[in-house]
Amino acid sequence: MPSDTPGKTVEFRVGVRETLSGDGTVHRHLTVQCELRKATVDVAECTGCERHVETIPREDGHAGVVRCRLPDAVAAPEAAPALRTLVGEVMERDVVCVTADVRVEVIATMLREWSATGVPVVDAAGRPIGTISGANLTGGRLVGDVMTPLAFSIVEDIELVRAAAVMSGEGFHQLPVLLGDGSLAGLLSTCEVARRVELLE
Repeated sequence: MPSDTPGKTVEFRVGVRETLSGDGTVHRHLTVQCELRKATVDVAECTGCERHVETIPREDGHAGVVRCRLPDAVAAPEAAPALRTLVGEVMERDVVCVTADVRVEVIATMLREWSATGVPVVDAAGRPIGTISGANLTGGRLVGDVMTPLAFSIVEDIELVRAAAVMSGEGFHQLPVLLGDGSLAGLLSTCEVARRVELLE
């Protein structure tokens, strides 16, 4: 992009959805929250945007970023008041998923090594179809045999306060957040909700 393009240069953190398949391959899907579109987009789409400056790849211990020039009419992003914050602004964008054909013993090892309680299960298009946790690891050979089917999900452009009400009312500690095509954009947990609500106090 020409250096004389008007607008302020800003950085947006790249999120990574890694999906482990039954054959042992890992697919990585990179996304970023686009301030102009007010939505999550594939990082690959950024290179075709006239505002794109550069994409800096992820390094060990450091998230990748996309650098863009905002039009003069668009202010650099600031933290929104907690009541008006959208789910997409606070959800966890780095997510590890598995497909239904992964063997149960592989999940057991993953959960033990990461001290995790569970992971999302997605289909070939990255759409969430369930979750697998330590409590599910008996009675079947593959994840699809024992996973808990997806009960509820949310989209990234609803207000955090609405998502918090759903989580509280239904007793969810974590919810999958979807992109417009139904694929997994990230996860919203009660930790992120509580952290943002603290801003009100």
